[in-house]
Amino acid sequence: MAESQTVIQREAPEIEAYKLGLMEQAKNLAGTAPTPEQLALLKPKQLGLSGLQQDAIDTATGDLTGGIGDYQQYLTGAGTGLDEASATLGRAETAGGLSTGIFDPSMVQQFMNPYQKAVTESALQQLNKQFAERNTEKTYWAVVKNNPPKEKDRLVHYLKRNPKQNKSYAHKHEVPDSKKAILEYTLKFRLNNYNLLEVNLLTGRHHQIRSQLSSIECPIKGDLKYGADRSNPDGSIHLHARFLTIQHPVKKEPITFKAPLPEDAIRKACENA
Repeated sequence: MAESQTVIQREAPEIEAYKLGLMEQAKNLAGTAPTPEQLALLKPKQLGLSGLQQDAIDTATGDLTGGIGDYQQYLTGAGTGLDEASATLGRAETAGGLSTGIFDPSMVQQFMNPYQKAVTESALQQLNKQFAERNTEKTYWAVVKNNPPKEKDRLVHYLKRNPKQNKSYAHKHEVPDSKKAILEYTLKFRLNNYNLLEVNLLTGRHHQIRSQLSSIECPIKGDLKYGADRSNPDGSIHLHARFLTIQHPVKKEPITFKAPLPEDAIRKACENA
């Protein structure tokens, strides 16, 4: 059986010695701090850096005893601030019921000062009272068939409700179980086949506007129950709550809210009336 032999080829002695010398220098450099001359090579004037880059390099290299540690006080302060914010948020979540996934708006009151809380509660009570006592003004726009008898008029009827039909019938004179109903209307705009009436309610009865306008042969467009000849494609009727006026609970001045018109060709034609 032939014996195996291992042959090792080596470079020329002078080349091998040169490489070993380079390796030794590299080891020495790795364990030695850079000299000021070496650090100077990083200066932006030589590298063409901006002023902000210059400041960053100076902070990192200008003082070997501090360096990036000069920012430590700011980093520590930021961390403390985040911890405090997190703790505050946790308290707010618990107080408001957010930690359980349930938010109770009344919990917000504990973060209000007594004056704010008193003013808010008083304003809410006054607004509720205005609606309960019907001290608000509601103005409606009704698109009706036919011309009204007068361009402006006050209608007074006695409405009797039929619960089975869900309908109110208008009577010129009082009848048993009827309620007095009063409204004022003004002709605002004429269309080819319809008219726009602005209606102000002076009483609030079941289907009052629909019933009273029907009684003067001006049924609201789409209102089959009160005499319209056809329904609207979406089942709606052309009666729109246009304005609401209330009294400011603190300033005691009237405030009027205007509701935008639905996307409808006929209503849009009346928009600037």
